[in-house]
Amino acid sequence: MRKFCFFVMVLSLSLLISACGDTAPAMYIEPAQLTQAEEDIAALLGADTSTPIYDFNLDSSVQSMTINAYALEDGQWDLFYGGGGRAFTDTKGRLALEYDTIGDGIREAVQSEHVSGSTSFKSSEPLGLPTGFHRATTKLDQRQDIVYGQEIPLAIQILTSKNEVRSFDPSYFHHPEEYEKYGYEHVFAITVTFRQEPLS
Repeated sequence: MRKFCFFVMVLSLSLLISACGDTAPAMYIEPAQLTQAEEDIAALLGADTSTPIYDFNLDSSVQSMTINAYALEDGQWDLFYGGGGRAFTDTKGRLALEYDTIGDGIREAVQSEHVSGSTSFKSSEPLGLPTGFHRATTKLDQRQDIVYGQEIPLAIQILTSKNEVRSFDPSYFHHPEEYEKYGYEHVFAITVTFRQEPLS
């Protein structure tokens, strides 16, 4: 009987440790894993399969979300899209971003239990891809924990006439001075922020 009790106790402890090790962060955003059916529908509609799509998971205290787009100006991020945000109280959702040159415009779409819609922005003075320029874009490609009130960079894009472009992880959004070292003509970023405060 003692051996059995000891065995049950060890088994329970091992399951507890295993469960703790496998527990995913309660709040996160990550690249969406599309099902084959979703990919087939996208192909049927002619959608670009490289469009970044993210799944996110929140707790019940979320009240709003904001998607911002920035241009780097003199070592600082200059907001040119977003800022206001939207009311959002669902605990799970999906976010899709569509853009070519971020500075020319973006389309964002959000889908969740109670929200389904998209918003677009187009610049009145599009840059396009100037002759002789190269474009390099890095996107969030792994799970990222969500902390309320903290911006999460989803994409960084560089347009430059330089032949060599250094690739930066999107997390370098928080260190804009790094881009200044290389003298790139245009650097853009897209971020998302979730908050516990409702929109005023």
